[in-house]
Amino acid sequence: LDRDGPAELAVTVSGRGARVIGGAVSDTVTRTDVLAELADGFFPPAGEDDRPAARARAGLVEWGLPFAADPAITRHLVGFLATHTAAGAPARPDAILFNGGALTPLALRRRICDLVASLGGQAPLELSNARPDLAVARGAAYYGLVRAGQGVRIGGGSARAFYIEVAAANGPRHVCVAPRGMLEGDELDLQRDFELLTNQPVRFHLATSSTRTGDAPGDVAEAEEGELVPLPPVLTVIRHGRPRDLGVLKVRLHARLTELGTLALTLGRSEPGDATFEARLEFDLRGAGASEVAPDAATSVERKSEAPSDDGLAADVRGKVEAANAVVREAFAKGAREPADLVKRVEGALGVPRDQWDTAVLRALWPPLYEARGDRGQSAVHEARWLNLAGYFLRPGWGFQLDDWRMKELWRIYKAPLAHEAVDAVRIEWWVLWRRVSGGLVTGQQEELWNRVAPFLLPRATKRGGPRRPPPPHELAELWRVAASLERLPAVHKAQIGEALLPLVEKGKGIDYAPWALARVGARQPLHGPIDRVVPSAVVEGWIERLLKAEWRAPEQLAPALAQLGRKTGDRARDIGDAVRARLMQRLKSLPGGARFAQLVAEPVALLDKEQRFVFGDAVPPGLRLGE
Repeated sequence: LDRDGPAELAVTVSGRGARVIGGAVSDTVTRTDVLAELADGFFPPAGEDDRPAARARAGLVEWGLPFAADPAITRHLVGFLATHTAAGAPARPDAILFNGGALTPLALRRRICDLVASLGGQAPLELSNARPDLAVARGAAYYGLVRAGQGVRIGGGSARAFYIEVAAANGPRHVCVAPRGMLEGDELDLQRDFELLTNQPVRFHLATSSTRTGDAPGDVAEAEEGELVPLPPVLTVIRHGRPRDLGVLKVRLHARLTELGTLALTLGRSEPGDATFEARLEFDLRGAGASEVAPDAATSVERKSEAPSDDGLAADVRGKVEAANAVVREAFAKGAREPADLVKRVEGALGVPRDQWDTAVLRALWPPLYEARGDRGQSAVHEARWLNLAGYFLRPGWGFQLDDWRMKELWRIYKAPLAHEAVDAVRIEWWVLWRRVSGGLVTGQQEELWNRVAPFLLPRATKRGGPRRPPPPHELAELWRVAASLERLPAVHKAQIGEALLPLVEKGKGIDYAPWALARVGARQPLHGPIDRVVPSAVVEGWIERLLKAEWRAPEQLAPALAQLGRKTGDRARDIGDAVRARLMQRLKSLPGGARFAQLVAEPVALLDKEQRFVFGDAVPPGLRLGE
């Protein structure tokens, strides 16, 4: 696209599959066609009344960057100028500095200058920038020199003012925490008191405005509709004192606009006697919103940046949940009878069977169960039922606001001993709990859990020859299921688990758990773990080859397991080779209903609900889709 660029250019796109050269696709594109696509698609003509097209909010959005619904940059530019007025008239720039490699072509820069000129006034001056593609890098380097005292700092301050939402008697209010024009690195204290709720989920909403100019720090904004734009909220739990004690602290806010484009708010006590308390929140002002949290030694803050604005419960459902919570509290109260029919009574309070409790309802049932954790050991039945419900309420361990905090609280229970560890039913429910929520455990927690189960499964790998007493068959099955669910383990550990499971599958032993565990540990597409910890495809190919030679005593269990081992992802690093794939597909197609299993091996497709249940090893809460 340079002035002296070629009239046409050959482009080659690599194809999918194991063949690097044979799968490539080539074509020739012309300079005229490329400029036409860019000009008409991204820089079309726009009038003074044009605005970016808005789409209806969809139930699902793109993963990753918040892409604009309208690709026409010119319409975004017209809308931007219209919202920034000078003396009541739309802003008209006198000069334009172009930045970024996309604006290197002269034709595109002229299109923008002509657009600005057409909106009224004279044509803007184009400031000189010989390398727009290097402007950001050069600016960053010069800023580094400025920080070292070797340059001149130029800054206009923040183009926006920022406001924190606070609850008030007459409804939510917005208090200015950073005025427009605040410079990066500046700090200020708000000279007013706030009440901070501790040891319970709380939400911090930040809003911004590019039009309000007269608000000072601490002012309450009397904003008109649309004048404040909300940023994604930060949902946290701020600890202070004993975790069980819900509290209210009088605090003041300290704000700092950082050079990295974040607004750091520090919450500190405004009363003497507790000067050590401090909680810090950071809001990303340049990205999608929020929020790295920096706790200090006196307080701990957990966050969930993608949290929705409410608990997800409808008003009519909330009343039923409160009735169900009362049933749970009664079942685990001190001196309560053994809760043999607890699930049935909770179903009666909610009015729906347990397999229809969605994630919002399940998480809303967790608080009374968590409150009763200290009384769960009053009998073996109480403890087994508590463990069973904890795993059921929190599965799969992620996917809902504050799940990271819930999992941290649950891990405290992992550290505490079982009150009735000698009872088989209690131990089995213990393992079921951690298998159900394993996706919410961080890498270190999964490795600690693996170190606890490994001696039962791989006794030769332990220095002391394994545990003294082998577990009973039902507990051994759950131990294998737990081990296979730890997707964040290093691939070498997962390969060890698979090698130990493979003889069981070949001999038809442990048919109710071994094929599933082998499929989960060797899956090409993990449910929650990183793909860099997937077992190497060469190892899994060996497993498939051995199983293709074995007698399939239970094909209804082996077929879905092998489909997961050979499932096509489109990633050459993870996918099995074509030769093994062809033999596996041929074997699967020969089975009743095997066409679907063969499809999973042949092409990248999303899992059906029943297939997700098989991979997860449990019922997935309604409305929740696991990772694909």
